[in-house]
Amino acid sequence: MSVGENIRRLRLSAKLTQQELADKLNVTRSTVTQWERGWSMPRMSKLRSISEVFDVPYSEVVAESADKSGYANNASHRSTVALVSLGTLSQQAFSKQDATPITIEMDSSRTIEVPPRVLARHANALALLAEDNCMDRVAPMGMAMVFDPSLAPKNGQVAVLSMPDHGTIVRRFYKGKDTLMLVADSHGNYDDILVKLDAPMVVHGTVVWVQTPQELG
Repeated sequence: MSVGENIRRLRLSAKLTQQELADKLNVTRSTVTQWERGWSMPRMSKLRSISEVFDVPYSEVVAESADKSGYANNASHRSTVALVSLGTLSQQAFSKQDATPITIEMDSSRTIEVPPRVLARHANALALLAEDNCMDRVAPMGMAMVFDPSLAPKNGQVAVLSMPDHGTIVRRFYKGKDTLMLVADSHGNYDDILVKLDAPMVVHGTVVWVQTPQELG
């Protein structure tokens, strides 16, 4: 099981809601949700707090993560991925009219730190910053979202797409028989985007990890 799955298992065994666990750890409920879904990783101090809340060994919280990524053996180790901008993605997406694969030019000096387990599963991952509040239930403005360009989004997942009328956007992805609905996940009011499946667009990938405010500290 992953760290997120371990947290969920321990929480359910203790008959705690996500909000009750969040209160005990002094974090938001959405942070617990992101941990359990594998979108972000608790910092080492929070992992130890989780083990104390559930009165289990630290190793039980991080078990299996050590097997796949070495996280438990070297929790202080971090890796980086390149940080790209929405504007860069839009420019690259529609700069070519043929089927030539898109090449995203990146500034190697702009990177974001992510847990090693993310790169263990998504070696070609890139990151971008949330530039508005349209997805603030997932990633508040200014937080980083790591996406995998090789991973096609499934219904309900968060996708990074470019379209001529909308530029590059991040939305929840819902594919119907003939249409595609792109839905904001926000505390505010944002209109859904509904387009035909054959409309011109480029899907850049699927979000696989989201930085929480605690990751900045």
